Amino acid sequence: MHPILSHRERSIVYVGGWLLFGCLLALLVSSASNLGFGLSLVFALPIAVLYGFVCLSAWYFTRAFPLRRGRFTQLTIILLLQSAVIGSFWVGLSTSWRWLLAQTELFPEPNQLVVDLNLLFAIGITLYLFIVAIHYLVVAQEESLDAERRSLESMMHAQGAELRALRAQINPHFLFNSLNSISALIPENPTAAREMTILLSDFFRNSLRLGNREKIALIDELNLVSQYLQIEQIRFGSRLTVIWNIDERLHGVLIPPLLLQPLVENAVKHGISRRIDGGTVWIDAVQQRRTLILSVRNLSIPRESPRRAPGSAWRTSADV
Repeated sequence: MHPILSHRERSIVYVGGWLLFGCLLALLVSSASNLGFGLSLVFALPIAVLYGFVCLSAWYFTRAFPLRRGRFTQLTIILLLQSAVIGSFWVGLSTSWRWLLAQTELFPEPNQLVVDLNLLFAIGITLYLFIVAIHYLVVAQEESLDAERRSLESMMHAQGAELRALRAQINPHFLFNSLNSISALIPENPTAAREMTILLSDFFRNSLRLGNREKIALIDELNLVSQYLQIEQIRFGSRLTVIWNIDERLHGVLIPPLLLQPLVENAVKHGISRRIDGGTVWIDAVQQRRTLILSVRNLSIPRESPRRAPGSAWRTSADV
């Protein structure tokens, strides 16, 4: 659909502009003849508005002949011919309307309405060229918006692919560690090994179920993290302490799946497993204005670590 007619605001502005032009044309006609301004409006407004709709054809011209390098001369010739045709139509329209009005009682004398046809032709060509220029600007704006939208879509697809790849890496990594732990527990504590196997099965079942979605509720992600921490609790026992600081009003907020689990896993791997006495993982979910703030902090980082351990302190946010 035409970009002007498809937007109500644009249509109102466009028609208003042609009504204003009709008033200016009425002033011109009134000054060139012995008609009053009111009768001049009767002549000028209808043909101005109708010509405005005729000029909407410039949209199809700009689509058929886009601005490109090397075609300026060809485009100029075609545009001048097109504007001459449209200008001639404008003169014919004005002449026909003038003749119809001369048959009415408003204009009893045919020579009352004086119109310079050459001036009308020049005005018609000028207006059409102006409308063509506006349409080229609209085309350029739409192409810029399309390019920006395609760029954003590409970025979203790339981020989605990166996230899916990250998920594919997380699950095997955690699975191998858990299987090694189960293998180590079997001779020493078969009951704990069995419990860990059941927890691991439930964790991966829920991980696969939630990982296929674009967004999940915060409470689902927290439950998944809780299952992960229960598995790790069997491995580390009293060495692992978890503190939850979750605002229950945020349970229904939608977030990307597997957003917290990798951070918690890093906190356990780099902040707990390296210390003989273990440590604490602190998980926060609070709201600041309209933003959800998720924070995973490790309160016990090895002193010998040369830099901050990955995942020991991390914040991410999402609009609520």
